[in-house]
Amino acid sequence: MSCRTLAPLSSLLLIALGLCPACSGGGGTSDGGSATEATSEGASGSATNSTDATAGTSTSGGASAGATTSAGSGTAASESDATGGPTGSSGGSSGDATTASTSTGAQTSGDTTGVVDTTSTSGGAAVCGDGVVDPGESCDDGNGEDGDGCEADCTWTPCAVVWSKTYSIDGRRLRGTQIAALAGGDVALAVNDNPAQLDNRLRLTRLNEVGDELWSTLVLDVRSQPYGLAVAEDGTVVVSGVDSSNPFSSDLTAGYDGDGKSLWSLMDLFPQASIAEGVAALSGGDLAIAGSLPLAKSAWLARVSSGGALIWKKGVSLPEYSILQLRAVAADEAAIYAVGNCVSANGRGGCVARFGLTGDLVWIKQIIVEGPEIAVNFSDVDVGAGGVVAVTGDVFTANKGVKPGSDIYTGLFDADGALLWSDIYDSGPDKTYDQGDGVAIDGFGNVIVAGRVPDGFLAGHIRKYDADGALICETTISVVDDDNTLFLDVVIADDGFPRITGDAGPALYIAALTP
Repeated sequence: MSCRTLAPLSSLLLIALGLCPACSGGGGTSDGGSATEATSEGASGSATNSTDATAGTSTSGGASAGATTSAGSGTAASESDATGGPTGSSGGSSGDATTASTSTGAQTSGDTTGVVDTTSTSGGAAVCGDGVVDPGESCDDGNGEDGDGCEADCTWTPCAVVWSKTYSIDGRRLRGTQIAALAGGDVALAVNDNPAQLDNRLRLTRLNEVGDELWSTLVLDVRSQPYGLAVAEDGTVVVSGVDSSNPFSSDLTAGYDGDGKSLWSLMDLFPQASIAEGVAALSGGDLAIAGSLPLAKSAWLARVSSGGALIWKKGVSLPEYSILQLRAVAADEAAIYAVGNCVSANGRGGCVARFGLTGDLVWIKQIIVEGPEIAVNFSDVDVGAGGVVAVTGDVFTANKGVKPGSDIYTGLFDADGALLWSDIYDSGPDKTYDQGDGVAIDGFGNVIVAGRVPDGFLAGHIRKYDADGALICETTISVVDDDNTLFLDVVIADDGFPRITGDAGPALYIAALTP
């Protein structure tokens, strides 16, 4: 089964995920334009050498192409690591709560492109294509066609869009930068609201399981941007970012309840040009925040309660790295994982680090890619069962065709920091600026990457790998013909369907993918 161009399926039964207007418990889709999907061809694997700088041992691994892709050229990468001890800590108290203003009147358009019946009522033998999901079937859309979200054998079409929607506000550009899962298939979105050129506002939005907006609020009505988003165990939605309305940027972290009410905010955890880059929910209800100090060329970590009380904060500055920036963070019951960029004697590369729950460094690994590439940048991280850590980002190339560009980097590490596999994807020799922006690990251990590739304008790109690094599928989607489509983050929703967000021209974009 391959990823193919999907046609709108307005004639099918709108039953999946509560999409049928006649079914109870679900909302209908709104009218509007449809998203056009185009599948990109080809994938490149990479041979990667994993080296432990302390023990001196090395292993090799690489991603093998799946049935839906053709083999491509590989790129070698090397990995070095450093083990560090505790960093310094200091205490503090939480900041005062802020009052958020609520915005209404967003215009919505949507398209349902792959719909199935998720409830079996048949007592007889299973019949694939009858519109009823029987035991042994993953989906059933009532037809025998492949490539429409549900295949002729009643399995999911890989990397297919189940439904998609766009949201817009007249005169403003909306961009979903981060997405987090809430109970029942709902999601929270951190939104970059752009009312004017060179101006941004930090907005927080909640959508239900079929992408309908439940509420949307401005976190700050001054120049500001979102960088991280998480949902605490008690359902508190926490967004991190920066207030850039003053000469020196201020880190910002704020908590909201499930109805969009402002609960608390923290600012200036680290004064003088600080950014709260990422936030992750910890087991037990607390949250971990990772940030950067651009002027000091260093990073920091903090732990707060779901009620906004500061538990600890620590600077992360390592002697073997002259520049360290943490751009995203994830956590499980045992550790905090952060990714970003770092510069060492080996060069500039992407770094992934594991910290204890008290902020002490356990290990850090740097990825350096050999060849004409000059830098590796990590954008996002997720942690799966057993502590496996998925990362994505880009490899910046010094001379890609006729001008500089980048390729998508994806890698998977085990809980001890050993690189299990990696892949570097190049969309074509004449194309530039492929980039991985968001990554998620699903319940099967598959790694899903949301990013962008050139396709005239920039187009959204999805890549899905199995736990061993074999490419399952890929697809490229251009929603509008004369503007960019960007996929900036991905999360596995509570209903098991991945959600991606980004923008389609000036409109915020949200879509559900097949599992």
